[in-house]
Amino acid sequence: MKNPSQLLQFTRMCMQRATERVPPYRSKFSKHTFTQPQRIALYCLKLKLGVPYRELIDWLSEMPRIQQTLGLRSLPHLATVQKAFARLETAIWRVLQQVSASRVEGDGDGVAALDASGWDRSYASRHHTRRVKLQIRSLKVTLLVDTGSQTVLDLHITTTRKRDTQIAPGLIERNLDRFEVLSADKGYDARSLRRWLRSRGKRPLLRHREFAPATRQPTLVWISRSTTGAAWWRR
Repeated sequence: MKNPSQLLQFTRMCMQRATERVPPYRSKFSKHTFTQPQRIALYCLKLKLGVPYRELIDWLSEMPRIQQTLGLRSLPHLATVQKAFARLETAIWRVLQQVSASRVEGDGDGVAALDASGWDRSYASRHHTRRVKLQIRSLKVTLLVDTGSQTVLDLHITTTRKRDTQIAPGLIERNLDRFEVLSADKGYDARSLRRWLRSRGKRPLLRHREFAPATRQPTLVWISRSTTGAAWWRR
């Protein structure tokens, strides 16, 4: 049997990652003609080949081993593929990120770091958005990074005002086998999150909030001076 090509290996990896990350169908009312992992793997293949949608379907008709790997009984129509890609955008990019992380050479050190940042969704001026009554929300992007290889393990994107401690469990749950210690700033300081990490055998290395009485560093405050000596109060 002919050895698998790099393109075939890439397709298998994308299909495997997509199957692990997303359910087969969006709802029970789906037509069940093509699964979500199949559509995600097709989009990954499109990016790998660097071809437009129409050429992707044309090339796919001449790739029987790729079709077999994807489990395709028939080729999707061009319009079907385009609409599916638009609906699966977030899931697609998460799978692409997982594929890129798995191709990084070298192992991590078992320590992962978690942090979030805000991103603007548009460069439109505020004056313009007010005139046209357009609301443009910013994105909150949370990244889970392997500190050894500096590889992005996973990410979470939202336009809502979710707390960091609400976002963290989902990212961690998907990557429990990829780190032993989690490091994060005081935005993730919560007893519930620490207990949750320990229950899963992970060591939380989370910075404590400064206003927490149990973690505040004691200071000495001058009170008075008497004939017997100075008086100090430990706060």
